[in-house]
Amino acid sequence: MHPDVKEKYEHVRKAIGRLPEKYRAVIRLRDIDGFSFEEMKEITGMEIPNLRVILSRARQKVKEEVKKIYDYEDKKQFA
Repeated sequence: MHPDVKEKYEHVRKAIGRLPEKYRAVIRLRDIDGFSFEEMKEITGMEIPNLRVILSRARQKVKEEVKKIYDYEDKKQFA
């Protein structure tokens, strides 16, 4: 694995780890373990529309966290 990819993966992993438990569980079930929404419904007891909203919010939070890290690193390089 390329060092830049490995570094980004590590940032994403840490951002997921900082999510609230419900968000962390849903993003792991879907994006890491690859479960379908039907399977996730059975596992969590949550309705599919609710799972979709939680997943969307979790992904957005991870994206924002990683963007903050890279924006900070970009600013640091030019300082």
